[in-house]
Amino acid sequence: MLKKLFPLLLLLLAACSQSPTLENTTSVRYQVGDEWSYQTRPGEHLSTFIVTKIDQATIDGEEQTIIHIAVTELAIDHPEGGQVTAVPHIPFTEEALHRSAVQPFDVVDPIPQEYLNAYQNWAERYKSGDAAVFQTTIGSALDNIEATIQSTAVSP
Repeated sequence: MLKKLFPLLLLLLAACSQSPTLENTTSVRYQVGDEWSYQTRPGEHLSTFIVTKIDQATIDGEEQTIIHIAVTELAIDHPEGGQVTAVPHIPFTEEALHRSAVQPFDVVDPIPQEYLNAYQNWAERYKSGDAAVFQTTIGSALDNIEATIQSTAVSP
């Protein structure tokens, strides 16, 4: 089901600010592998995010740190049945992620390959100008993703 949704997520990300280059970097607050609690949406209180990669890029003329995350324990109804329970890759500016993050509580090592593959796919599209970075809260980004999923319902 995630493979079906990934192109839709990329289209949604393309609506955000774009930049053609990425450079590997670090963050003072976030570390790759850290699992965090965050201000979740109603009904998803067990949801967490895992930091999967950290990049530096120029967004809207400013150097920004991009924190790439995977989000788990979601409850997004899929119009074709079942639920989407995880999103393997969502890129945020570090500043935007600060607005949602509560505290780290665990470390995931190694990062699941599915998450790294989703990042690679996004990075290739980002460099060609076809994907971008969220500058909202995690909850708002998930609301946008859920709306995109719901809008793809197949009419009989």
